[in-house]
Amino acid sequence: MLLALLGALALAPFYWLLTPARRRRDVLALASLAVLVAYDPRVAAVVGGVALGLFAALRAMRVPSTARHRVLVVGGLVALAALFVWNKRGARGGGVLPSQGVVLLGVSYLVLKATAALVDGAGGADRRPDLGEIVAWLAFLPTYPAGPIERLEHFAPQRPGFDRTRALGGLERILLGLVRALLVAHYLGVWSDPILAEPAAHPRALRLLALYAFTLRFYFDFAGYSDIAIGLAALFGYDIEENFDNPLVRRNLVQLWQRCGTSSAGVSRSGARARRSGSSGSESSHAISGAGCRTRSWPGGGGARSRTPSAPPSPSTPSLSRWCSWSRASGAASATSPCS
Repeated sequence: MLLALLGALALAPFYWLLTPARRRRDVLALASLAVLVAYDPRVAAVVGGVALGLFAALRAMRVPSTARHRVLVVGGLVALAALFVWNKRGARGGGVLPSQGVVLLGVSYLVLKATAALVDGAGGADRRPDLGEIVAWLAFLPTYPAGPIERLEHFAPQRPGFDRTRALGGLERILLGLVRALLVAHYLGVWSDPILAEPAAHPRALRLLALYAFTLRFYFDFAGYSDIAIGLAALFGYDIEENFDNPLVRRNLVQLWQRCGTSSAGVSRSGARARRSGSSGSESSHAISGAGCRTRSWPGGGGARSRTPSAPPSPSTPSLSRWCSWSRASGAASATSPCS
């Protein structure tokens, strides 16, 4: 990982100096695909196949038909589930990581991202990305194969442009991630692993401390990787959504789960997405829940700003329908409200 990180840092100045602004997204996509091909050509083939299928499905969803959308979503989810199952079951006979139960690295990540995009598309996403944007989003190397999970509707409209403050912030974030993952998490593991390996040989209080240390090690490992990925993305001109929001200082397990971000497990809550269909006048609600959870980010709310799960988006945000969706779900809508 360190060699790949150093290589990316060394290439960043040439990327900004030599690549025309209108070609930066394509250059990043091609570079990401080239690295995937060098690692395993099958991974690049799967990325291309998922991108083509998702592009075709999202284009077909331009036709305003609820029944058609349902058929496309169900068909897409079945295909993605089949890919996920094959990737897991096929590892019994070998694979690049048979000890971890996968044939190809990153397939679970692709499945979760594509699932989120399908459901968002059927729910009336405001923008239909082109094939190049989908490929760039799926293959984006800083977040492949373990995230943070980035929503297509957040990633696709971005066009990389150099910003000195963002680039320096990205370098600072990378340094923070290295400290968290390679120092803090490592030494927590060095101390706790022997105790947990032979718990009977240690006092109860020490075993309890080792359990807490193991939890912190797990958090700092994943949080550090997320910091590095977000920092690298910023260095190359992209803003990636946050993956954690201080989950270990929450008051209960529910709040912890809502603010944690198991980046390798992926999409967690795109949140309840209720959108109005302009053609049929019907309203469909969709929710995605994954094995992990992520910082809640409200589109139109000023970047990746976190909110508690119970806090409504402001009625003054660009999308009134999102505020109405929250008020109906929570029972806050009244007879005199604009959502009635």
